[in-house]
Amino acid sequence: DRYRVGDSWELLRTDHKAGGTKQALRRRVTGIEGGRVFVNGGRIVLDQMGSVWLNGAGRKDPGVLVAPASLQVGKRWRSEFTNTGRDGITRHNHYELHAQGLEPVDVPAGRLVAYRVVLQGLQVGPRDRLRLWEQIWVDPATMWFVKRQARHVDADKGWVEEEVTDELVAMNRVPR
Repeated sequence: DRYRVGDSWELLRTDHKAGGTKQALRRRVTGIEGGRVFVNGGRIVLDQMGSVWLNGAGRKDPGVLVAPASLQVGKRWRSEFTNTGRDGITRHNHYELHAQGLEPVDVPAGRLVAYRVVLQGLQVGPRDRLRLWEQIWVDPATMWFVKRQARHVDADKGWVEEEVTDELVAMNRVPR
């Protein structure tokens, strides 16, 4: 079980596009039902296998697998899904992911050894296309994200739509 009710973590988001502004992101597992993990009262929905079903970007169908339980260096996988945003617009996503290494990573919570997963992909909507690039560090002990760097660029115009870094500040796991 990757998550239990009461598990919590805090991330610090740096928005590079907005001049380096910082924002605390607090997450707490508030419910688990039928394999679904509800975070912050259901604003985020995950599963125990490593998929994201709902987050700030919208609802995924099927869930997007970013941190599989079978993660190991060299592993490659794809994830294809639709994302229906809070604006009601559905966009099609295709991700290619690759676990490129197990390496030390420094975050405000300290130095951890984590899998570095590189994601490259494309998001296609009715009026836009985004090229997606992310690096995500996954703690092998918890299989939680400890750091994420993301850069999303308009595929046609070339401008940066989003550029953020999320870093783990603190985590609290209920006893297993």
